[in-house]
Formats: sequence, C-alpha cells, structure tokens
Amino acid sequence: MSNIYNIVSELDVPNGHTKRMNCPSCKGTKTFTVTNNMGSLLWNCYKVSCGVSGGTRVHLTVDDIKRGFKDAEQFAQDSFALPQYIVPRSGGLHMNRWCAKWDIDADKLGLMYDVKEDRVVFPVVHDGKIVDASGRTLGKRIPKWKRYGNSGLPYSSGW
Repeated sequence: MSNIYNIVSELDVPNGHTKRMNCPSCKGTKTFTVTNNMGSLLWNCYKVSCGVSGGTRVHLTVDDIKRGFKDAEQFAQDSFALPQYIVPRSGGLHMNRWCAKWDIDADKLGLMYDVKEDRVVFPVVHDGKIVDASGRTLGKRIPKWKRYGNSGLPYSSGW
C-alpha cells in the first residue's frame, strides 16, 4: 500500500482505543495495530519483515478533553501523601533567590521545599487538598522538573 495514512485515518479509531487488524501492506494476519491516544494516532505492523509504522497528531474533541480531566480528577480522589522530605517553605536563601529571580511569591502560592533533591515544590490542589506536586530543581539536577504523583491534574496558581 502506498498510503497507509489514508487507510489509518479512515478507520476512525476513537480516543483511548486500539484497533488490531490484518496489515494493509504485507497482509499479515492481525499484525497491524492503530492506537488513538490523547491526540496521537500511532500505527505499526508487528511482522518483522514488514516494518510499516508511523504516527501523526489528531484533533481532540472537547468531550475527549473533558473526559481526560474527569479521569484525572477521579484519580486525584485516591490518597496521595507527600514524601517526608518535602517540607513547608524552608529552602532558605537558595529557594528565596530562585523565587526572587522569577518574581514568585512562595508564601502566597504555598510553595514547599524538597530537602532531599533541592527542589522548589508546587503543590497540586484539588477540592482543598494536596493531590499531587511538581518540583523544579534549584541546581543542575536532571530532570529539571519532577512530578511526585500521578494525578494528571495540572498545577494552577489562580493567576
């Protein structure tokens, strides 16, 4: 097949689903999969001799996006506990300088400090409780940003 993209697009695989079928290129039985996952449409033939694969971005509907946040909110209802090494804002001079450099009011935002990894920690709050957190290194540590939980909810400051 010369244009796998057209075939894959016509399948209309719903967001969050995978379709397994015979490969349109090599005709391998049930070796071809197409997955639509939050804006990415990926396809691949698992037959070693074929090698057909690819991907593209697709538009998400408003309902797809709402469902994604609904799942994240449900996940956030599960218990989340900050690690013991994340403490209320006490990063000292290092954290104060970083916040001043970026004009961030750490007290107003309720920022915290990761003493183990030297990170400023941004709490993710949902329905008045901390359900996750995201930390930014104050030094040269990799990764620069770290997520402490898996809620999928975004950090927001109310600005």
